[in-house]
Amino acid sequence: MSSQPLGKAPSVRQSEPPTPLSLTAGVLVQVLLLASILRFSIAVYQFPVGFTPVLVMGLLGVAVSTVIWALPRHRKGLVLLALGLTGAFLLYDQALFVYGAQSCWETLTDFWSENTYFSISYTMPHSLSTLQQQAVTQMFLGTVFALLALPVGWAIHRLRAFWLVFALTLPWLLPAFLAEVELDWPALLVICACWTALLLSSLAAPWNPSGGARITLVTLPVSLAILWGILLLFPFHRYTQPTWAAYLQEQLKGLDWFPSGEELGGGPTIPDPEPGAPRMSFSSAGPRYYTGQPILEVAATQPGSLYLRGEVYRDYTAQAWMGVAPGSTENLSNFDPQFSYYSRSATITNLTSPNTMVYLPYQAIMVEDKLLFRDSLVAFPQPQQSYTVGYNPLDDSPSAKGIIPSLSQREEIYSTYLAVPEELSDNLLDWYTQAMEELENSGESIRADATGQYAGELNTASLIAQLLERNATYDLRTPRTPSDSDFVVYFLEESHRGYCVHFASAAVLLLRTQGIPARYVSGYATTIPSTQDPSTGKYTTRVADFNAHAWVEIYLYGYGWYPVEVTPASTGDTPDQSLPPVASTAPTPTPTVTSAPATPTSTPTAAPEAPDQSGTQVHLIWLVWAVPVVVLAAGLWLMRHLRYRHWRKMGQDKDTNAAVLRAYRWFGQLERWGGKAGAETEALARKARFSQHSLTQQERSLVLGQFRDEVVRLRQSVPIWKRWLLWLLFPVGTGRRAR
Repeated sequence: MSSQPLGKAPSVRQSEPPTPLSLTAGVLVQVLLLASILRFSIAVYQFPVGFTPVLVMGLLGVAVSTVIWALPRHRKGLVLLALGLTGAFLLYDQALFVYGAQSCWETLTDFWSENTYFSISYTMPHSLSTLQQQAVTQMFLGTVFALLALPVGWAIHRLRAFWLVFALTLPWLLPAFLAEVELDWPALLVICACWTALLLSSLAAPWNPSGGARITLVTLPVSLAILWGILLLFPFHRYTQPTWAAYLQEQLKGLDWFPSGEELGGGPTIPDPEPGAPRMSFSSAGPRYYTGQPILEVAATQPGSLYLRGEVYRDYTAQAWMGVAPGSTENLSNFDPQFSYYSRSATITNLTSPNTMVYLPYQAIMVEDKLLFRDSLVAFPQPQQSYTVGYNPLDDSPSAKGIIPSLSQREEIYSTYLAVPEELSDNLLDWYTQAMEELENSGESIRADATGQYAGELNTASLIAQLLERNATYDLRTPRTPSDSDFVVYFLEESHRGYCVHFASAAVLLLRTQGIPARYVSGYATTIPSTQDPSTGKYTTRVADFNAHAWVEIYLYGYGWYPVEVTPASTGDTPDQSLPPVASTAPTPTPTVTSAPATPTSTPTAAPEAPDQSGTQVHLIWLVWAVPVVVLAAGLWLMRHLRYRHWRKMGQDKDTNAAVLRAYRWFGQLERWGGKAGAETEALARKARFSQHSLTQQERSLVLGQFRDEVVRLRQSVPIWKRWLLWLLFPVGTGRRAR
């Protein structure tokens, strides 16, 4: 027998060269990755380029990369040659690529400044036409993608290392993740499917390129099918930030970790509200996306539109609203129907989880057999799944009810709810004056048709709603306000777009400058349909996340707090256009001012509010995390099944020499776990490789038996997590025993 060494072929210390099958799978993954990253970049960052020209340059890079890494030798020289040619091309027309880089940087800085707290200003020093800017940007991005194909191809075809591919592709997505903007979900899901396929195949690909390619070709379509199915069933473009994330963000910002008195992002510190009072930071007032997830169920004795008031906010700062702490229902007296009366009742059920928040309709008299005083703000001491409230319909035209506040209450109302930050008063008055002049000069009729005792307050509220509607656009995609800007001033003077949070905040301050006490309110607005449930006799509707709303309350002396609507009706970007008409957000009762959006009207606005803080809206998050887990588990099962088939083939293959050599390669894989082939196995492997004679069945069984014994020995001596990996990678002695 020859004593010539076996060499490196049977060992796994050096990755096997790519095979035609592994090259095919690698090219498929590479093309999908680059195309998806390009689509994601164009859709999210808004690069001024066309998809096709940049993709063609990227595919050219993929082709060159594949040819280079498929060659057995001279790869380094060819890589240097490709880089040299690219460098020469760049030097030949250097200005073209400099302008392209500047255009991309300008686009990214605009994206970052518009969607985050940080302001990065950059403007191209050279003025280019739209076509010129598109051309230079396409050339630059196309070159970048073509060059990116080289290291990605090296990681896929030669190293077969998932983590390197992940590190090369993740940075393209990070700015969008950090800015928390709307993502391009189809592109992102394809990227995730490619990552999943590479992760699963990387466990076997270094030593078995064809086996790794088979895993890739199986898991890739399976992952795509599952993820695309989830996308079709649950449209992510209407996803809203979960409550726990917004709450955690607020808690971190409230920590006194910054001795300079500044928050994260450089803004001024927001003072703490009174104990138990809510706080709504404007940092959460960015683009709004909704899932349509039901939050509440309302079963009422009468149909009609309904406001459900949740939290009330009193104090305004440039960065947040500070709320009013609710009282506890424990401190309320028992309801006695002999002394109080209500004409309607409703059972409100939390569909997410039990909650202490009490959402009340206006003119509520009773909650869970407890007597409510007018305009009460209450909370349960313990979370409740459902509760019953009694109320009267909201007045169409409010009139005095003899509700006279005490002297201390009156002083608090007319001082606290008329307060406007001193530095804002002049800006608000100037804006109001200019907006009034523009309205008068436009010839448009002024909405001031209210009559009765409170005509002055209602007409002023109607006028302010009209001014806001003329000077700002309803837009759910409104980005966050820069951290160094006042929220309302920025909305009125710079952005001129927003949704209910912006309109209601501005209206409260403008009303206060006109001497009308006002406050900011958040909750839900919905319409209870006129279809009666025959089994219960009630009218039932479900309140979804897109029914979240913000509005304004004004104080009417002798009556109390009255809701007014200042958010204009959306003209085509509402979150509920494809959903049932229960998403209407305005109550039925209307004051005399029938055309004024300042008062509750029957015009649907469906204006969204900041994420509701009463329920946990994370069901979709768990689903998104569950899909990769299921795909990973399926991929691991598939890999173990394929490995087991290879093990069985070693014991059944007619070519005993080839079977022994495969077993010897498995010994090489086992070396990294501390295993080692015995002297008899080494001798038989040399005989199988260099001898002209075929090994006997007994000799093959000897090698396989020694391998099985070595795996069993290692399983008994390594930690538990390594035992699991050994069970996964070396499924010997399971099922039908190899012979």
